[in-house]
Amino acid sequence: MKRLFGAALAAVAFALACATPAPTDRLDFDNALYWRATHPSGELGELRLLGTIHVNRAPLELGPDLAQEFFGSDALVVEVDPENLDALAQAQLVLEMATLPAGKRLWTQVARETYEALYTWCDAQGVPIASFDRMKPWFAALTVELLSLQGRGIDPEHGLEQALTAQARAADIPIEELETVLEQMQIFDRMPPDLQERFLLDALDPKSSDILDRMATAWHAGDGKKLEKLLFADLRADPSLRPIFDAVYFERNARMVERLVGRAGDGRTRLVAVGAGHLLGEDSLQEFLRRRGWRVERVR
Repeated sequence: MKRLFGAALAAVAFALACATPAPTDRLDFDNALYWRATHPSGELGELRLLGTIHVNRAPLELGPDLAQEFFGSDALVVEVDPENLDALAQAQLVLEMATLPAGKRLWTQVARETYEALYTWCDAQGVPIASFDRMKPWFAALTVELLSLQGRGIDPEHGLEQALTAQARAADIPIEELETVLEQMQIFDRMPPDLQERFLLDALDPKSSDILDRMATAWHAGDGKKLEKLLFADLRADPSLRPIFDAVYFERNARMVERLVGRAGDGRTRLVAVGAGHLLGEDSLQEFLRRRGWRVERVR
């Protein structure tokens, strides 16, 4: 189940964490998960699909070939722009969504063993467990995971999206969003209580770093097959998890493609930087585009 938790984080804000020093912090054709998508009509703009990592130990930069693709694009498309002021305003709404109703506490929402595991983790990390009292289990899980990543020197400010959006602003390249913060957080808030608790237990599992290390290594090497195997292992092992993967990945992919194709009608070229998991598997962005008649080729 840890892979599902990692996959879910990849879909929002923290996933595919680089828990070990990266083989390289420069991304180019030889190690990027990168595709070009064109429509045979010639009337729709080209979509350049780049699989990203949301956090890293060190700043990431584009190599010369990818940089040329980036600066040659008419717009940058991301899941959520980290510098969008509206996104900051939405954060308050997210906190309200993540807070338990009046009179309820986290320890009443999860099993005793789960709460004891959280208590042990808080004690080891020097975090007051009272800070979790009003959190819903899914938000407690995200908080534990984020604090764990930061404790290992992994910084959300070093994600690829942060580098790309900063460069886009400096070069006056328009930035477009595919989703909102609220849309992303609603994925977790709509999950049943038992699955939210499983997420929390996964976040507290000290063995979780190994899976994330392997994901990060695969991403830095541009090994899509290995990364896909790691991300979707839980789904292959337990088909009953399909609704969760649908919510975290596949249904979102369909919505993203709908929005991208709609925007492509203006004929402009867009570099689409999204979490790498959205570009993997049978229901990836590329596959949804191919079903609509687009030609999609990986660039190596």
